[in-house]
Parts: sequence; C-alpha cells; structure tokens
Amino acid sequence: MADPVAGPALGSFQSPGGVRWWVIGSGVWLGLAAFSFLASWLTSRRKILVEDGRVVA
Repeated sequence: MADPVAGPALGSFQSPGGVRWWVIGSGVWLGLAAFSFLASWLTSRRKILVEDGRVVA
C-alpha cells in the first residue's frame, strides 16, 4: 500500500484531471495578470490623453 497522504497528492499531479486543473488554474492567473496589466496601461494612456487636452471615451 502506498502512503495514504502522498498517494492522492502524487496521483493528482500524474492524472490527466490534475494536470487539467493545474493548467486551468495557471490560465486563470495569467488571464488576471494580463487583464490588470491592460487595465493599468489603458488608464495610464487615458490620463496622458486627458493631460494633452484630447479626451477619448
């Protein structure tokens, strides 16, 4: 018998389901990071446009 604690943990990494959840989790984190980066970039661009006197909706 395998270690009851290490068995499921190792199995989740080796099974397709565990890999799929890991990929989904990474994709969610990457998506959030990209979204926050885009949001900050757009707001900084909008501030520059407002400072130049050209307000773009």
